[in-house]
Amino acid sequence: MKSRGFRIGVVQLKYVRLDGDGAFNTWVRPVYDQITPALQACASAGYYFHADNPDEVRAAFRQLAKTLEESLRLTE
Repeated sequence: MKSRGFRIGVVQLKYVRLDGDGAFNTWVRPVYDQITPALQACASAGYYFHADNPDEVRAAFRQLAKTLEESLRLTE
C-alpha cells in the first residue's frame, strides 16, 4: 500500500510478555523480537508511534492527528 502512495500509521502498544503461557510460547515467543521492527517497517516515515501507557497512547494519537491534519488539502 505504501508503494501506491497510501500513508500507513501505526501505534504500537506495549506487549506484555506472558512467559509460561501456552499461546504466548507457541505463537508470539518465536517472533517476539521481530514485532517492533516489522511494525516500524510497515509504518510510513513519521507515522510510527510506540506507547507504553494511556498518556503515551493519547499523545501518539494526537501527534498522528496533527501530522494528518498538516497534510490535508482541498482540491476541486
